[in-house]
Amino acid sequence: MHSRRVLLLATVLSFLGVAAAAQQPLPAPVLASYSLTGTGFGSANRVTKAGTVYTARIDGMIARAIANHVTPTNTIQDGALIPPAKGFKGAFGASGDSKQIQPGSRFYLHEVAIKDNAVVFTLLSLDEVVVVSGDNGSTRSRVRMYVRFPMPAAQLESLTPEALHKLTDPIFAPEGQMPTVQLGQSLDDVIHTLGQPQQQVDLGQKKILVYAKLKVTLVDGKVTDAE
Repeated sequence: MHSRRVLLLATVLSFLGVAAAAQQPLPAPVLASYSLTGTGFGSANRVTKAGTVYTARIDGMIARAIANHVTPTNTIQDGALIPPAKGFKGAFGASGDSKQIQPGSRFYLHEVAIKDNAVVFTLLSLDEVVVVSGDNGSTRSRVRMYVRFPMPAAQLESLTPEALHKLTDPIFAPEGQMPTVQLGQSLDDVIHTLGQPQQQVDLGQKKILVYAKLKVTLVDGKVTDAE
């Protein structure tokens, strides 16, 4: 029995070692470009040091009550959310402890690290709260989600703040920050940054993309004006 316990402990420690080795911090300049929020020891529901508020910019990400200790991972590939597998939401709680996140939902950024050839962000909700039932009654809980950006190892090794923000800002960004476009960008670049326009005017070589607070003009497929 003793040998079995030793073997079990060794297996657990080995697993934890692998998990720890798989996660590494971001380069300091990259990490410094994001504002993290601190939480109470043992309770991510209690914010002890509030950082910047970030807002979701896409629809469909899934978060789950922190109180249930199982956090959904939302993977972003080529600027788009990979659709979750069938039954994903049910697997993460069909009793009201999971929420599909809408654009504009507000979050704190709690942690960010490199893990398994991806940059993984942990986001905690400000306003999205669910009621979780347990043996000791019901409790209100923030929701939490992981947002994962996979990339090749070589890209991770040379990662810069500008390169990572180009990936993350269209998905979540500081509250009130308007996404920007640059002269010379392509139509795909604009849609990747701003999303689909409310209206698109096609004048042949000239196209105008109309957003709620911005109008982008492209000539011969390149941005020539934004106002």
